[in-house]
Amino acid sequence: MTATPTSVTTRTLRFWLDDEGFLRGECFEDVESTLEDAREALRAQEVIAAGVRRPVLMDISKIRSISREARQLLASPAASAWSTRLALVVASPLSRAIGNFFLGLNRLVIPTRLFSTPEDALAWLRRTSGEP
Repeated sequence: MTATPTSVTTRTLRFWLDDEGFLRGECFEDVESTLEDAREALRAQEVIAAGVRRPVLMDISKIRSISREARQLLASPAASAWSTRLALVVASPLSRAIGNFFLGLNRLVIPTRLFSTPEDALAWLRRTSGEP
């Protein structure tokens, strides 16, 4: 039997499972995410989720851009297969603009919110993790 890895690193991000059972992701600095990067991110999320739908905290504060095709994939119902809700951490005006643009153009099938700090994002995930 193969053990589930504790983290998965792709060209643009790292995913891991934290002590509370939340999926955590962090985009690397100054990356430009493509459709293939988004596909890799979803595969990484599936591996770390280990067959369980979980709340996700994704830090996109350092990302440079996400291609239109990648945004479409990440907003699709298939992208929510392993997540129950999504907290996006945005710190810079650019990452906030990317986050707002993403949320404004796409109707996600799971509750999704933007936060300025990981602590605020975690507080929301903790409060809402028992909700459908």
